[in-house]
Amino acid sequence: MCSLYGAIMKDKVIQARWEAVKNEIRHILVQRAKDKETITYSELARMLQTVHMHYHSHIFFRLLIELGNEEDAEGRPCLPALVVTKQTGIPGGGFFTGLALEYSENHNTLEEYWRSRLEEVFAYYAG
Repeated sequence: MCSLYGAIMKDKVIQARWEAVKNEIRHILVQRAKDKETITYSELARMLQTVHMHYHSHIFFRLLIELGNEEDAEGRPCLPALVVTKQTGIPGGGFFTGLALEYSENHNTLEEYWRSRLEEVFAYYAG
């Protein structure tokens, strides 16, 4: 019984920390959106105060994916569109995963798709 309670409490602590990190990411991205600026993956990872993680971490990408899904569910534009690579200035491949049908019907290229999502974010937060 005690070990089950301990496991449940550990899961609650982990979930609370997960939500805190995700909320911090959202706060940073909203500020960037208001300033009409993108941010690199590495810069975003460095700015985090609630946790230290590498910008190539699968957990980092899971947080961004979950944040994007939640924003979509709330009718807001895709904040993770602001997060780009240093090398290309556009999001990494994970941003585009699963979006092939959506972008191919309405856009000529992945970059065009991303730019339209980015403009939606800027319009929503910066007016």
